[in-house]
Amino acid sequence: MWWALLRSCDHFLLRPIGARHASKKGAGSTRNQGKKRTGKRLGLKKYEGEYVKAGHVIVTQRGTRYYSGKNVGMGRDHTLYSLVEGYVKFIRYSRPGHPEKPWKYIEVQEIPNYNKLVLSHFRT
Repeated sequence: MWWALLRSCDHFLLRPIGARHASKKGAGSTRNQGKKRTGKRLGLKKYEGEYVKAGHVIVTQRGTRYYSGKNVGMGRDHTLYSLVEGYVKFIRYSRPGHPEKPWKYIEVQEIPNYNKLVLSHFRT
């Protein structure tokens, strides 16, 4: 008879002693708010064929995902910007030994200054 009593009390004996707690506290906790920050707005600002003036930012990046080509400068934080007035052009060069991951260069094709060309043509 005593074993029947023990069998009915088994589930009480096998219960865990300590209660589980959440690893993160509720919404009022200030310890959990480390991940809430705004994005850095990285990426392309001007696309191929777009008109840019001197000083316009073309790409903001971390590291050299894109390299500067003709008429493009690179800032200390690897931001690419236009040095002249013109149109943006993207160029890919294959890397030796890594054809699947080419180098990407950004150039600005300068617009010829037609006013200077016309004036120089009529000067004697």
